[in-house]
Amino acid sequence: MCVAFAIPCYAKDIAVEPSYIYDQILDASNYRIVEYNYPAGSRELNLFGLGKMRQYNLNAVAAPDFNNLVYSEVYFYPDPRVTACALYIIPLDVSLSKREAILSVSTKDKEQKPLIETDYTNLYPFKFNTFTPVDWNKTSDKVLFKEKLGQNYDQVYLTKLYIYDMTEEKLYDLNILRTRIIDYWTKKGVFLVDYKWDIAPLGFLKEDENKVISAAYGYYKNERRFLGLWVVDAKGRFAYLISETENATPAISSNGSCLKFIPDMGDIYKKQRKIDAKTKHRYIEPK
Repeated sequence: MCVAFAIPCYAKDIAVEPSYIYDQILDASNYRIVEYNYPAGSRELNLFGLGKMRQYNLNAVAAPDFNNLVYSEVYFYPDPRVTACALYIIPLDVSLSKREAILSVSTKDKEQKPLIETDYTNLYPFKFNTFTPVDWNKTSDKVLFKEKLGQNYDQVYLTKLYIYDMTEEKLYDLNILRTRIIDYWTKKGVFLVDYKWDIAPLGFLKEDENKVISAAYGYYKNERRFLGLWVVDAKGRFAYLISETENATPAISSNGSCLKFIPDMGDIYKKQRKIDAKTKHRYIEPK
């Protein structure tokens, strides 16, 4: 499973102090642009250490035209032990190179109204609610993302699916998909309400980006069961099964771009020196 390429950082006061999404300590020349949604549907938020840092800025992914970037802001509130989230857009500086444009982004430049955010009235102690970008479409006007709800970071109750249309400034709920999956298996005598099950969004269908592909899985006695490969249209009007066979995955788009830090030996030595400074052992750099 792949995790975020954006390095998490803590925004002390995002209204006053810039919070850079990419780590300014690391050598900027070692960041490389890579496809975000590859392998398809593999991106998740890495929340390790969130309890200490209180806020992470994660999974920054640029649109294909490099005019905008979307990212997740994740917040931890220690008293009720609640994890909440919001999804934001940051306009990119088109005068910069693609790599420099992404590296330079700061939370102070974000659009102040999030695309979506946690409903705090329905969030209780030990619960979490996060939004993860899945991908942009080819024309850079739609953002596909998934919502996860659960408790204690890793116990996911369910995954929901949405698209935000930048042109219409409208959020589309694609969760007719969950309803159709339940209906389909009910007709086959399998009542999913009695089992743990969920969806795994993969991305836009490459041959027709008005359609989104998701896999569905059920769990029984610690065994995962495939519940089909499904299509839902980009406006949430219809959804249907395309295959009950897990190896029948169609071609999925990979449109958005993100940065990956590729360390060289200098970075490795730098990291080791920091570790040595906190220990009694002294690192000897090879000749």
